[in-house]
Amino acid sequence: MVTPFVGRQREFERLVDAYRQASRNTLQVVALLGNTGIGKSRLAQQFLAWVATQEADVLYGRSFTTSTGISYQPITHLLRQRLERENAPEDLLSDLWLSQLTRLLPELRERYPDLPQPTQEENTAREHLFEAVTRLIQALAARNPLVLFVDDWHWADAGSLDLLHYAAVRWSEAKLPILLILTLRQEAASESPELQSWLTKLSHATDAVSLSLQELTRSDTEQLVEMLLASGRETNEPSLAQVSDWLFAETDGQPLFVAETLKALVADGLLHHNGATATWQIDWAKFAAQGAGSRIVQGVQEIIQGWLARIS
Repeated sequence: MVTPFVGRQREFERLVDAYRQASRNTLQVVALLGNTGIGKSRLAQQFLAWVATQEADVLYGRSFTTSTGISYQPITHLLRQRLERENAPEDLLSDLWLSQLTRLLPELRERYPDLPQPTQEENTAREHLFEAVTRLIQALAARNPLVLFVDDWHWADAGSLDLLHYAAVRWSEAKLPILLILTLRQEAASESPELQSWLTKLSHATDAVSLSLQELTRSDTEQLVEMLLASGRETNEPSLAQVSDWLFAETDGQPLFVAETLKALVADGLLHHNGATATWQIDWAKFAAQGAGSRIVQGVQEIIQGWLARIS
């Protein structure tokens, strides 16, 4: 079951506006902030699906829980996936700068064994690496508007923070058509003075904004139910308003909780898909007879709490 995309129209439109601004050769940076399960990645995915129709070049990267201990992991992830699709990276950068990228992407040397060795002196090597990444993205942006998306940026290592700040300042000065989108867990950002300082410095140096996502409202939940479920107005079943009231009361509009509760109803055989109407229907008689509501909600809470404990 894919839950309908609701309650994020304002934020979606902000992303669309940021892309349009970026496509006019103005770097845009958007940080999507919110608690775990609030729907940051879902919002980004919906936007990236839209931007794919706009002839933009999209680069996707992600930080992992281990990223803080691995230098430049999210940047490497971002570049590796894009260069695997590039037929001739040598058309983007000279051998001098390609050789610097082998520090992040050693497989480039297999493809180009005659590349010179990258700079070894520590301070110079760091500066050259930052410059190589900056120039690579600049070269890609010269072809088409560019969207850089990095999920879970709150796990980025210090080197990645420094590199992206350096590059973003350069891209802003060069007036390039780049939109940078980062998702960050609100609780992680709040507990990290380093990350807060980085976001502040970035907002001072570039046209960066933060969007904080909140829980779905009762109205949002009602819209979701109306889009997903068949109306029971011609039967003796509860109305859609009653369904949405129950769902909102049990989940407080937390998107992950809403989605997992609906999936649990499906798994228990209480929610069935009607292929003829392309809607879902609740077996309310079974639901009431089993006292399923509180049992399912408790089970979902335990699953989510276990999941949150693993990623914290």
